[in-house]
Amino acid sequence: MNDTVEMVSLLDKLISMVPFFQIFAGRGTYKTAELISTGYQITTYNWELYANALNSIPEIKRKKLEDIVGTASIYTHGKERRFWECVYNAL
Repeated sequence: MNDTVEMVSLLDKLISMVPFFQIFAGRGTYKTAELISTGYQITTYNWELYANALNSIPEIKRKKLEDIVGTASIYTHGKERRFWECVYNAL
């Protein structure tokens, strides 16, 4: 579960950097063309899709943790199973 939380945190950071990399990286040496191109890309970037991607990260994390905990509760018995069921309900 810790690995999943850490990977989701890394995913969140990486996705946060994507538009800046796509807009500003690899620009040419002509400053005027670079400014025009950058301005155009900022205004035409699909910000709605980007926002949807960022907003879906917590849902992906919750679903993955539910899968892990659900599997753990299936393969355990007694108090340990009750523990995993409580964790599942807490998610």
